[in-house]
Amino acid sequence: MNDDLQMIEKARRNFHLPRAVAPLFDRVRDRGGRALLVGGCVRDLLLEREVKDLDVEVYGLENDALRVILRELGSVSLVGQSFAVFKFKPRKNRDLEIDVSLPRRDRKTGVGHRGFTISYDPGLSFEEASRRRDLTVNAILYDPLSQEFIDPHNGLRDIRLRLLRAVDPSTFVEDSLRVLRVAQLASRLEFRVDPATIELCRNLDLTDLPAERIREEMFKLLKAARPSVGLRLLDQMSAADQLFPELARLKERFIQSDNLFARTERSIDAAASVCSDLTAEKKLTVMLTALAHELATEQVEQLLDRMGIYTLNGYAARNQTIALVENHLRPLQFYESHIKGEEPSRLAFARVVEKCDPDLLARVALSHLRAMDSDVASVDYFRARIKEYGFEAGLPEPLLMGRHILEEGIVNRPGPAVGRILKAVYERQLDGQITSLEEALSLARRIAGEDKTADEHQ
Repeated sequence: MNDDLQMIEKARRNFHLPRAVAPLFDRVRDRGGRALLVGGCVRDLLLEREVKDLDVEVYGLENDALRVILRELGSVSLVGQSFAVFKFKPRKNRDLEIDVSLPRRDRKTGVGHRGFTISYDPGLSFEEASRRRDLTVNAILYDPLSQEFIDPHNGLRDIRLRLLRAVDPSTFVEDSLRVLRVAQLASRLEFRVDPATIELCRNLDLTDLPAERIREEMFKLLKAARPSVGLRLLDQMSAADQLFPELARLKERFIQSDNLFARTERSIDAAASVCSDLTAEKKLTVMLTALAHELATEQVEQLLDRMGIYTLNGYAARNQTIALVENHLRPLQFYESHIKGEEPSRLAFARVVEKCDPDLLARVALSHLRAMDSDVASVDYFRARIKEYGFEAGLPEPLLMGRHILEEGIVNRPGPAVGRILKAVYERQLDGQITSLEEALSLARRIAGEDKTADEHQ
């Protein structure tokens, strides 16, 4: 108990309610209600993690009364029609968006994770309202006015024990998405999972989950410092066989390991340690590559299909992931040739850069080698060559363009001959044999002449 009190006192001292939000709590209190922080923000406050998104639950007020308060203080929109969740933006800080809801009951009435009938009831008790939540650590409420923590399901104890435990077994199993939530939270928080909760997850059918929900939860898992924790849980909870059969088949290839993700686990943890400075889109691409690097191209495509991954905020994550998986051993292969005295050509490096971001490829190769406890000198070699050849930002623009060929009269009209010449000249440019437009034109004339001679001999 003393440990719980110390945790509570520290959380009280560290938390400062944003000034733009404070009037909401005061207005609700003045009109006979009670506004409480709920869910992940309370959990993170107690864990001394950064509190990013505020979720507020309002007791003792009807829907219309709450809507009036919110409109007095800012802009508000209702999410859904059968239950009251408001997106609220305080007038004093339009960049801040808060979910404000009323206590509700969720009743399973259909198939799938959306098959619920939801009704709000401002008179629900804290214990009854929080029964719909997934885990005890997410079922704690906090009143920033009285600084009271309300803990109907012993979530404080589970935070102290670093344990994820279902609030109510009978309601937990009604939402199959919770299997992925348990896995990603275990990774992000580095918590263990209560054996009874693992058993609940093991018996859930996950085939109803749409790709976008799988993608959202997997992205959270892959952003963790140790994604392997979540992957191991997916295996233990029999979720991998349902969601990612391509990964599950690794069990057949690595029979000697008692863990189906043995090498993949090490790779994704290593990848997480080498891409913290990347943009979110590139980091996820590296993590997806580490997840899929043992798979054949067709299997990688199937895996990405299951998560509905094509582009991420305009970034070609799917194409890059496939190319990185196909080429993740190239830095090592180049280095082995170098050691044997068979130096790879500049064009060979260009061929790889044509398909992959060289910086991401180096990071993928580094994570793979670290996972195998292998020497990483090949990555240093690869990066040095990429820098030497000026390929760090990708391949250079061609010196020779089609208009040059036509303007110089090398070829009289557009057609396949122009394309053949451009391709041949660009390859020489990539290989470092041509460094100026004059050299490119000279080569183009020679190729065109050779083509004409060959045609005459035919």
